[in-house]
Amino acid sequence: VIGNAQRKKLFNAYVSAFQGSNVTVPFKNIPINIMSSYHIMPIILPDNQDRNNIISKLKSHRIQTSIHYPNFKNFTAYSNFFLNEQLKVVDAICARELTLPLHPRMTQEQVEEVSYHLLEAIS
Repeated sequence: VIGNAQRKKLFNAYVSAFQGSNVTVPFKNIPINIMSSYHIMPIILPDNQDRNNIISKLKSHRIQTSIHYPNFKNFTAYSNFFLNEQLKVVDAICARELTLPLHPRMTQEQVEEVSYHLLEAIS
């Protein structure tokens, strides 16, 4: 629970850092009666950004990122459920999702550094 409390604190620090920017933070409005594990820090980049370029810029500052939530329409199990026209939003979101570092040993200063470099990369 201590680790989860720290991850929640860091998650909220990211949310604050991106407030007023064009970075979207999914899952930031979790109801009070729901406990999140805060196991990852996904963001949605602005639609005019090249995710690979952002990843490279962050990597140049020794910031490792990852990509979660692949586009499920490419999974064999779902291949007969949807038409491509129905999944345009899924295509757009999955192409812009980026997962930032989040773990209990991170410091507030590290979140600030990651946030600063991400905002710099998209400006």
